[in-house]
Amino acid sequence: MAGLAPHPFWNFSLEVYGGDGVARACIALQDRHRADANFLLFCCWLGASGRGAIAPERLRGLIARVDPWQRQIVEQLRQVRRKLAAGEGLPDMPAQERRALRRRLADAEIEAEHAEQLMLAEEWAMPGNRDRPVKERLAQALANLSAYADAIAVRADRADREHVATVLRAAFPTLLAEEIAHALNLDRA
Repeated sequence: MAGLAPHPFWNFSLEVYGGDGVARACIALQDRHRADANFLLFCCWLGASGRGAIAPERLRGLIARVDPWQRQIVEQLRQVRRKLAAGEGLPDMPAQERRALRRRLADAEIEAEHAEQLMLAEEWAMPGNRDRPVKERLAQALANLSAYADAIAVRADRADREHVATVLRAAFPTLLAEEIAHALNLDRA
């Protein structure tokens, strides 16, 4: 989207979110648990970029800082956009006008997501280190995701872990899918 300030976290998010099945996985976790896709991506970015693991108390502080923005701005824009898409209970309007309005709402939602990501990134000044071994970076991303799940009181089931695996495959494209499945205990019955 033109006009949004570039940032390594934003660039990472665009690349990962565009990965095969990632949008569906993030939306599923968002809808099932009210998980914030920006935090899912942030947890992965910290690990994948070699920025390390975030302490659970610091993560809770970040959640408290950006949660009002997420709930009062991002989620509200998303709800209006989804309601308009469904069209239920709304007066008829020309389809072209409805599509144009949905596009503008989607753009506003993306801009609000971008602003949230910049809020998160400014709180984490530690530089990246992609020279760290990839399995160490994966372990840090998993630690971050686990801390996030704890912070939002989610006990991940198999379906949740499969969604997380989808995100991690895009965040760690050099790892085999089997390696990620093993790290998430998806290779066990």
